[in-house]
Amino acid sequence: DQLKETALFVVAEPDGRTVVPLDSSLPTALPKSWPMIPAVRDQFPKQASGFSVMEGHLFQLVLTPVYIDSSGGSSLAKVLVTGYLVNHLVAQRLKEATGGAQGSEFLFLSGNQVFASTLNDRATAVLRTTLALNHVPERISDGVNEYAFVRRDLIDLQGHPVGQLCILRSFD
Repeated sequence: DQLKETALFVVAEPDGRTVVPLDSSLPTALPKSWPMIPAVRDQFPKQASGFSVMEGHLFQLVLTPVYIDSSGGSSLAKVLVTGYLVNHLVAQRLKEATGGAQGSEFLFLSGNQVFASTLNDRATAVLRTTLALNHVPERISDGVNEYAFVRRDLIDLQGHPVGQLCILRSFD
């Protein structure tokens, strides 16, 4: 329920076309197709999960294949696409779970694109630039606060990194 405003639940064809959105409270329009479905069909009948960047938005998704049985065997009928949009609401929930105002800061990014941040715009821009460097020091600063941080790759449904989650803890 906490992520209801960013959640999605869609029925899609095996080729990735959206059949019908069953539930969506997204602040953005749902994609008309899910191009990762054909790309992960070799993982079916197991679920596939991971992150995806579509139309400039970051999603965390789970794809669940739906099969029908017939005298000729089973065949893939539809794919349930569930997940949520990773935005400032998701980042803020993570911050609240780590202590609220005194908790960790969260930054979801891919290259120069920031999908979500709990930091103000100025600090986000400074830290994004610093985190893009090849050799990032153990402690980083936004010019006001100094942070320890950890980075984790955001892995797509095919096992490839599509972005990073940076978790920062201020020393102040």
